[in-house]
Amino acid sequence: MGFAQKAIRTVYPDLAVRMIRVYSDMETKFGHPMKASSGLRSFREQEEIYAKGRTLPGPIVTAAKPGDSLHNYGCAIDSIFIGTDPFPKDDILWNNFGRLAMAHGLNWGGQWRTLHDKPHTQITYGLDLSQI
Repeated sequence: MGFAQKAIRTVYPDLAVRMIRVYSDMETKFGHPMKASSGLRSFREQEEIYAKGRTLPGPIVTAAKPGDSLHNYGCAIDSIFIGTDPFPKDDILWNNFGRLAMAHGLNWGGQWRTLHDKPHTQITYGLDLSQI
């Protein structure tokens, strides 16, 4: 099983189905194939990602500590573009992705007021983190 297939199989089935539809739409409508790069994360994995830019080298990539990320509960997926540049700087590509994700009922990290996370999508069913 490929890495992308493994990542998408770790999240809630409804989220996986919606993301497969988003990826299909991205390729069909815009000619840009995508795949999942991260789904369910352990608290330890989240701790390592949270440490980036704080106690580990690199830029800060998340504001979520372990237990504060929907990745820890199988309700979030990070995505990348397939090809030479998995994280293109082109806002049009990411905005197309975000519009499609939202059309499929997902929350998109590109709309967050702080720390825009364009590869990130999540589903909450109207619940807050304490209810999930």
